[in-house]
Amino acid sequence: MVAPHNMAVTLPRTASSNVKVKVVYTGPIKAPIAKGQQIAQLIVQTPDTPPQVMPLVAGEDVAEAGMFGRIWNGMKSLFG
Repeated sequence: MVAPHNMAVTLPRTASSNVKVKVVYTGPIKAPIAKGQQIAQLIVQTPDTPPQVMPLVAGEDVAEAGMFGRIWNGMKSLFG
């Protein structure tokens, strides 16, 4: 995932310790995925400002894995 552009958030000094950053997506994300396709959102929140939301997109095309690729990915998730 990549951000399609920079995000600038101006905060008061008192808010610097209360910044919350989260990535929100509906998953699991299934291939194939096209480069530039939105797959998540980055949300930056502080108690005193409205949430800043930026889409996160695929940085490259992701093809659907074949049978052996799915087996390999499953084994990697079990052991590593």
